[in-house]
Amino acid sequence: MIYVKKADGTFDQYEDKKYSALKKDKSMAEMQGNEFGEILKESQLSLDDKVFLKILTKPAAKKIIAEQEKQTAIAEARQYLNSTDYKIIKEFEGVEDCSEEIKTKRQKCRDIINKG
Repeated sequence: MIYVKKADGTFDQYEDKKYSALKKDKSMAEMQGNEFGEILKESQLSLDDKVFLKILTKPAAKKIIAEQEKQTAIAEARQYLNSTDYKIIKEFEGVEDCSEEIKTKRQKCRDIINKG
């Protein structure tokens, strides 16, 4: 399905085969100085829009958001571990001690990754 999200937050729904016609209609409206709205495919809709259109339930949207947040936390934890690896290597080689703060945060990062 193709959706046109209007400025007032409402939607018009069209079959996929209308996509090229909608693009032309939008161009014509813009040339005339008229507001047309945003043409969106289902994959481009926000989670809130999908709930509004009843494509997705609120619990399903919350589950998706929770999973996205978990994946973000895991990515950030991996980034921190990567960025502080050299400090652990320096300590292992006897060049410089690594602070307890860094070691503690690294352990928290490993816990986040392992929990995920």
